[in-house]
Amino acid sequence: PPGADFAEVVDSFDADLRILETSEITEQRENLMESLAVFRGRMLGLSCDVEAELDALLSCFFHPRLRVGMSEDGVPIVREDPLKDIFRHFVLRGTQFQPKIKILCGLLVEVNVLPRLFPKKILDLLDAVREFRNDLAHNPINLRLRKNRKPPCLEPILCNRKTDVVLTDQFQREKWRLFEETRNHLMKARFQLERHPLFRERDV
Repeated sequence: PPGADFAEVVDSFDADLRILETSEITEQRENLMESLAVFRGRMLGLSCDVEAELDALLSCFFHPRLRVGMSEDGVPIVREDPLKDIFRHFVLRGTQFQPKIKILCGLLVEVNVLPRLFPKKILDLLDAVREFRNDLAHNPINLRLRKNRKPPCLEPILCNRKTDVVLTDQFQREKWRLFEETRNHLMKARFQLERHPLFRERDV
């Protein structure tokens, strides 16, 4: 209610905070919402990088480069398999993140060389990226007034079907490291795969 003391307000979200606004709370809210918008955008962008690396890895596996001849100096002339673009644009782009992870899971079981290119936790990392990406993309971020704090301050809450998550600075840094680590593992594996004799190139 209007005029209520901060100590009497429990779990107040943005609509309630308009009633209780002070210049300090207004500044906190504006700064938080700006930083959270940047965080959400950066994380969603990085998740696209992770998925793009997974796409590139799967494309490399299913459509390695083609050796179409030899130069006068005896150097192989190599070009990309034209089916790779078809595979990426019409198969992978129409496939959600989770089925792609399942494809990689199947390849890790069936192709002996692949597990050596990845850490054992790669599938867990990919699932963690997928879940947090979905949370950020589809769930709201609300601001809650912290109880028993003087002066009062706001904390950002990512609303989740399982449990609400407080987006502390440390939590945000950990998620950023998770996404970067996953992307780098995929990138490293793709580079190794492109140079492996089984997948490097084939004659046409």
